[in-house]
Amino acid sequence: MRLLQMQRLAGLNLIGKRQFVADYQMLLYGDSHSEAVFQAAELRERRRYPTSIAIHRARRQKGEKVIGDTSLEEFVEIARGLSSSDMVISMIGGNQHAVLATIQHPIPFDVLEPGADFSSLRPGTELIPYRAIASIIHGGIRGRDGRALSKIRDATPARMFHIIPPPPKRDSDFIRSYHESRFSEDIAKLGVSSPELRMKIWRMQRNLLHEYCDELGIEAFDPPQAALDQDGFLLPEYYAKDATHANRNYGLLLLQELEQRIVRSNESVQ
Repeated sequence: MRLLQMQRLAGLNLIGKRQFVADYQMLLYGDSHSEAVFQAAELRERRRYPTSIAIHRARRQKGEKVIGDTSLEEFVEIARGLSSSDMVISMIGGNQHAVLATIQHPIPFDVLEPGADFSSLRPGTELIPYRAIASIIHGGIRGRDGRALSKIRDATPARMFHIIPPPPKRDSDFIRSYHESRFSEDIAKLGVSSPELRMKIWRMQRNLLHEYCDELGIEAFDPPQAALDQDGFLLPEYYAKDATHANRNYGLLLLQELEQRIVRSNESVQ
Protein backbone atom coordinates (compact mmCIF):
# COMPACT_ATOMS: atom_id res chain seq x y z
CA MET A 1 0.00 0.00 0.00
CA ARG A 2 1.22 3.51 -0.82
CA LEU A 3 1.13 4.75 2.75
CA LEU A 4 3.43 6.94 4.79
CA GLN A 5 3.83 6.64 8.54
CA MET A 6 0.68 4.73 9.41
CA GLN A 7 1.56 4.55 13.09
CA ARG A 8 -0.36 6.67 15.57
CA LEU A 9 1.30 10.05 15.97
CA ALA A 10 2.30 9.74 19.59
CA GLY A 11 5.67 10.89 18.34
CA LEU A 12 6.98 13.24 15.70
CA ASN A 13 5.06 15.97 13.91
CA LEU A 14 6.93 18.55 11.86
CA ILE A 15 6.00 22.13 11.04
CA GLY A 16 8.81 24.03 9.39
CA LYS A 17 11.77 22.99 11.53
CA ARG A 18 9.76 22.74 14.75
CA GLN A 19 8.90 19.41 16.40
CA PHE A 20 6.14 18.72 18.86
CA VAL A 21 4.31 15.75 20.32
CA ALA A 22 0.86 15.02 18.93
CA ASP A 23 -1.62 12.30 19.79
CA TYR A 24 -3.69 12.15 16.62
CA GLN A 25 -3.66 10.76 13.11
CA MET A 26 -3.91 12.50 9.74
CA LEU A 27 -5.11 10.38 6.82
CA LEU A 28 -5.45 11.48 3.20
CA TYR A 29 -7.63 9.70 0.63
CA GLY A 30 -7.81 10.80 -2.98
CA ASP A 31 -7.90 10.17 -6.70
CA SER A 32 -5.38 11.36 -9.30
CA HIS A 33 -4.84 14.80 -7.71
CA SER A 34 -3.39 13.10 -4.63
CA GLU A 35 -0.41 11.89 -6.69
CA ALA A 36 1.25 15.32 -6.34
CA VAL A 37 1.09 15.04 -2.56
CA PHE A 38 2.32 11.45 -2.56
CA GLN A 39 5.31 12.37 -4.72
CA ALA A 40 6.05 15.34 -2.46
CA ALA A 41 5.87 13.15 0.64
CA GLU A 42 8.25 10.61 -0.95
CA LEU A 43 10.73 13.40 -1.69
CA ARG A 44 10.55 14.62 1.89
CA GLU A 45 11.12 11.09 3.17
CA ARG A 46 14.28 10.84 1.07
CA ARG A 47 15.43 14.17 2.51
CA ARG A 48 14.74 12.90 6.04
CA TYR A 49 12.01 15.48 6.50
CA PRO A 50 8.99 13.21 6.78
CA THR A 51 5.34 14.11 6.56
CA SER A 52 2.96 12.91 9.24
CA ILE A 53 0.08 12.25 6.81
CA ALA A 54 -0.76 8.67 5.82
CA ILE A 55 -1.64 8.82 2.11
CA HIS A 56 -4.12 6.40 0.52
CA ARG A 57 -4.73 6.45 -3.23
CA ALA A 58 -8.24 5.36 -4.29
CA ARG A 59 -8.08 1.92 -5.95
CA ARG A 60 -9.74 1.81 -9.36
CA GLN A 61 -9.73 -0.46 -12.37
CA LYS A 62 -8.46 1.32 -15.50
CA GLY A 63 -8.75 -1.11 -18.37
CA GLU A 64 -6.68 -4.13 -17.34
CA LYS A 65 -4.61 -2.09 -14.87
CA VAL A 66 -5.39 -1.50 -11.19
CA ILE A 67 -4.49 1.99 -9.96
CA GLY A 68 -4.27 2.89 -6.28
CA ASP A 69 -4.12 0.89 -3.08
CA THR A 70 -7.29 1.43 -1.01
CA SER A 71 -10.94 1.04 -2.01
CA LEU A 72 -13.53 3.49 -0.72
CA GLU A 73 -15.05 0.75 1.43
CA GLU A 74 -11.67 -0.04 2.97
CA PHE A 75 -10.97 3.61 3.70
CA VAL A 76 -14.41 4.09 5.24
CA GLU A 77 -13.62 1.26 7.66
CA ILE A 78 -10.27 2.83 8.51
CA ALA A 79 -11.92 6.22 9.06
CA ARG A 80 -14.57 4.61 11.25
CA GLY A 81 -11.90 3.82 13.80
CA LEU A 82 -10.67 7.42 14.14
CA SER A 83 -11.49 9.81 16.96
CA SER A 84 -12.59 13.45 16.99
CA SER A 85 -8.94 14.43 17.52
CA ASP A 86 -7.94 12.87 14.20
CA MET A 87 -8.14 14.37 10.71
CA VAL A 88 -9.23 13.07 7.32
CA ILE A 89 -8.15 14.94 4.19
CA SER A 90 -9.97 14.28 0.91
CA MET A 91 -8.62 14.74 -2.59
CA ILE A 92 -11.49 12.81 -4.17
CA GLY A 93 -12.42 13.60 -7.78
CA GLY A 94 -12.13 17.20 -8.91
CA ASN A 95 -12.02 17.17 -12.72
CA GLN A 96 -15.60 18.06 -13.64
CA HIS A 97 -14.45 21.52 -14.78
CA ALA A 98 -11.78 20.01 -17.04
CA VAL A 99 -14.23 17.65 -18.75
CA LEU A 100 -16.51 20.58 -19.60
CA ALA A 101 -14.00 23.28 -20.46
CA THR A 102 -10.69 21.86 -21.72
CA ILE A 103 -11.66 21.00 -25.29
CA GLN A 104 -12.97 23.76 -27.54
CA HIS A 105 -16.66 23.13 -28.19
CA PRO A 106 -17.68 23.07 -31.90
CA ILE A 107 -19.90 26.05 -31.05
CA PRO A 108 -17.74 28.37 -28.90
CA PHE A 109 -19.66 29.36 -25.77
CA ASP A 110 -19.25 31.55 -22.73
CA VAL A 111 -21.00 32.11 -19.39
CA LEU A 112 -21.76 35.28 -17.49
CA GLU A 113 -20.61 34.90 -13.90
CA PRO A 114 -22.76 36.34 -11.11
CA GLY A 115 -21.90 40.00 -10.62
CA ALA A 116 -19.99 40.27 -13.92
CA ASP A 117 -21.01 42.50 -16.81
CA PHE A 118 -21.27 41.67 -20.49
CA SER A 119 -17.80 43.06 -21.21
CA SER A 120 -16.43 39.88 -19.61
CA LEU A 121 -17.83 37.78 -22.46
CA ARG A 122 -15.66 36.81 -25.40
CA PRO A 123 -16.83 38.05 -28.81
CA GLY A 124 -18.18 35.44 -31.20
CA THR A 125 -19.41 33.04 -28.52
CA GLU A 126 -22.83 31.68 -27.65
CA LEU A 127 -24.02 32.75 -24.21
CA ILE A 128 -25.01 29.72 -22.15
CA PRO A 129 -26.95 30.36 -18.92
CA TYR A 130 -24.68 30.11 -15.90
CA ARG A 131 -27.23 27.91 -14.13
CA ALA A 132 -27.28 25.43 -17.02
CA ILE A 133 -23.54 24.77 -16.75
CA ALA A 134 -23.65 24.90 -12.95
CA SER A 135 -26.35 22.23 -12.90
CA ILE A 136 -24.06 19.83 -14.80
CA ILE A 137 -21.18 20.41 -12.39
CA HIS A 138 -23.57 20.28 -9.44
CA GLY A 139 -24.72 16.84 -10.59
CA GLY A 140 -21.13 15.66 -10.99
CA ILE A 141 -20.07 16.87 -7.56
CA ARG A 142 -23.03 15.21 -5.87
CA GLY A 143 -22.66 12.03 -7.91
CA ARG A 144 -19.79 9.58 -7.38
CA ASP A 145 -17.50 12.11 -5.70
CA GLY A 146 -20.19 13.47 -3.42
CA ARG A 147 -21.38 10.01 -2.39
CA ALA A 148 -17.81 9.10 -1.45
CA LEU A 149 -17.39 12.27 0.62
CA SER A 150 -20.72 11.66 2.33
CA LYS A 151 -19.84 8.03 3.18
CA ILE A 152 -16.58 9.05 4.80
CA ARG A 153 -18.16 11.96 6.64
CA ASP A 154 -20.95 9.72 8.00
CA ALA A 155 -18.46 7.05 9.09
CA THR A 156 -16.03 9.09 11.14
CA PRO A 157 -16.05 11.61 13.99
CA ALA A 158 -12.69 12.93 12.75
CA ARG A 159 -12.33 16.50 11.54
CA MET A 160 -12.58 16.37 7.76
CA PHE A 161 -11.15 18.55 4.98
CA HIS A 162 -11.59 18.50 1.21
CA ILE A 163 -8.83 19.90 -0.99
CA ILE A 164 -10.19 21.98 -3.87
CA PRO A 165 -8.48 20.82 -7.10
CA PRO A 166 -5.79 23.06 -8.62
CA PRO A 167 -7.01 25.81 -10.93
CA PRO A 168 -6.54 25.62 -14.71
CA LYS A 169 -3.30 26.23 -16.55
CA ARG A 170 -3.28 29.46 -18.53
CA ASP A 171 -0.93 28.11 -21.24
CA SER A 172 -3.09 26.58 -23.98
CA ASP A 173 -0.01 25.54 -25.97
CA PHE A 174 1.15 23.48 -23.00
CA ILE A 175 -2.23 21.71 -22.86
CA ARG A 176 -2.08 20.99 -26.59
CA SER A 177 1.36 19.44 -26.10
CA TYR A 178 0.73 17.61 -22.82
CA HIS A 179 -2.72 16.25 -22.15
CA GLU A 180 -4.43 13.09 -20.97
CA SER A 181 -5.00 10.47 -23.66
CA ARG A 182 -8.78 10.77 -23.40
CA PHE A 183 -8.51 14.35 -24.73
CA SER A 184 -6.21 13.51 -27.64
CA GLU A 185 -8.64 12.98 -30.51
CA ASP A 186 -10.91 15.93 -29.72
CA ILE A 187 -8.05 18.36 -29.02
CA ALA A 188 -6.48 17.37 -32.33
CA LYS A 189 -9.78 18.11 -34.13
CA LEU A 190 -11.20 21.01 -32.13
CA GLY A 191 -8.34 22.58 -30.18
CA VAL A 192 -8.30 23.91 -26.62
CA SER A 193 -10.86 26.26 -25.11
CA SER A 194 -9.88 29.75 -23.96
CA PRO A 195 -8.09 30.20 -20.62
CA GLU A 196 -10.85 32.61 -19.55
CA LEU A 197 -13.55 29.97 -20.00
CA ARG A 198 -11.46 27.35 -18.24
CA MET A 199 -11.09 29.69 -15.26
CA LYS A 200 -14.81 30.54 -15.15
CA ILE A 201 -15.80 26.88 -15.08
CA TRP A 202 -13.18 26.06 -12.44
CA ARG A 203 -14.43 28.92 -10.24
CA MET A 204 -17.95 27.59 -10.67
CA GLN A 205 -16.82 24.16 -9.49
CA ARG A 206 -14.87 25.67 -6.61
CA ASN A 207 -17.94 27.58 -5.37
CA LEU A 208 -20.20 24.53 -5.67
CA LEU A 209 -17.68 22.38 -3.81
CA HIS A 210 -17.59 24.90 -0.97
CA GLU A 211 -21.39 24.81 -0.77
CA TYR A 212 -21.50 21.01 -0.72
CA CYS A 213 -18.73 20.73 1.85
CA ASP A 214 -20.59 23.19 4.09
CA GLU A 215 -23.67 20.96 3.89
CA LEU A 216 -21.68 17.90 4.93
CA GLY A 217 -19.72 19.58 7.70
CA ILE A 218 -16.44 19.32 5.77
CA GLU A 219 -13.92 22.14 5.65
CA ALA A 220 -13.02 23.11 2.07
CA PHE A 221 -9.33 23.86 1.55
CA ASP A 222 -8.42 26.17 -1.35
CA PRO A 223 -5.25 25.88 -3.46
CA PRO A 224 -2.11 27.53 -2.02
CA GLN A 225 -1.91 31.17 -3.08
CA ALA A 226 1.83 30.83 -3.67
CA ALA A 227 1.07 28.47 -6.59
CA LEU A 228 -1.22 30.93 -8.40
CA ASP A 229 -0.61 33.88 -10.70
CA GLN A 230 -2.32 37.25 -10.27
CA ASP A 231 -5.44 36.01 -12.08
CA GLY A 232 -5.70 32.75 -10.15
CA PHE A 233 -4.22 30.42 -12.80
CA LEU A 234 -1.74 27.73 -11.79
CA LEU A 235 1.83 28.98 -12.23
CA PRO A 236 3.90 27.04 -14.81
CA GLU A 237 6.40 25.77 -12.22
CA TYR A 238 3.56 23.75 -10.67
CA TYR A 239 2.31 22.11 -13.91
CA ALA A 240 2.26 18.34 -14.20
CA LYS A 241 2.72 17.18 -17.78
CA ASP A 242 -0.98 16.92 -18.62
CA ALA A 243 -3.98 19.19 -18.97
CA THR A 244 -5.33 19.19 -15.44
CA HIS A 245 -2.95 18.07 -12.69
CA ALA A 246 -0.32 19.76 -10.57
CA ASN A 247 3.16 18.42 -9.87
CA ARG A 248 5.33 17.47 -6.92
CA ASN A 249 6.27 21.10 -6.21
CA TYR A 250 2.58 21.86 -5.77
CA GLY A 251 2.30 18.85 -3.48
CA LEU A 252 5.11 20.25 -1.33
CA LEU A 253 3.22 23.53 -0.98
CA LEU A 254 0.04 21.68 -0.05
CA LEU A 255 1.82 19.65 2.60
CA GLN A 256 3.31 22.80 4.07
CA GLU A 257 -0.07 24.52 4.22
CA LEU A 258 -1.77 21.45 5.65
CA GLU A 259 0.80 21.24 8.40
CA GLN A 260 0.76 24.95 9.15
CA ARG A 261 -2.98 25.60 8.98
CA ILE A 262 -4.63 22.31 9.92
CA VAL A 263 -2.16 20.99 12.48
CA ARG A 264 -1.77 24.30 14.27
CA SER A 265 -5.51 24.92 14.40
CA ASN A 266 -6.01 21.39 15.72
CA GLU A 267 -3.40 21.97 18.41
CA SER A 268 -5.21 25.13 19.52
CA VAL A 269 -8.48 23.29 20.25
CA GLN A 270 -6.98 20.37 22.15
